[in-house]
Amino acid sequence: DLNENVFRAIEIEKFLFSLLMTVLIAVASLNVLGTLTMLLIEKRRSVAILRAMGSSWNRLRKVFLFDGLLIGCAGIWLGLGLGIAVLWIIIKILPIPLAAEVYFVNQVPVAFGWDQFFWVVASTILILFIGCELSLRGLTRLQVTQALQGE
Repeated sequence: DLNENVFRAIEIEKFLFSLLMTVLIAVASLNVLGTLTMLLIEKRRSVAILRAMGSSWNRLRKVFLFDGLLIGCAGIWLGLGLGIAVLWIIIKILPIPLAAEVYFVNQVPVAFGWDQFFWVVASTILILFIGCELSLRGLTRLQVTQALQGE
């Protein structure tokens, strides 16, 4: 009861941090979506050749979906590695000091939970998958004859 306002402020900070992370993940997913779209545009002629040789749309979709997910998963693992390294440094080597008279604690508290990492990875992969699927919708609209003629 004594520190009710402090706990309320911490809850608001956690919510805002989660919202900020969601926006950052969405922006990163849009970056992968843009990369995949550019890849589709660059490989348009190759896709048309493969399609003319009898490759199915589903097979081509799987190739580009795998490419998009591979790029995204590399970013996820790099981000997780950096995040875990920074958390470990803050916990073990370089704790961030605070004025104990003001904050009731002498250093910045750091909570490390694998469940949080799981939810971040799961939501990122879901957003990434949806973004890849949206960018691949243009693949089915590709006119083979127009792509082979270079129009």
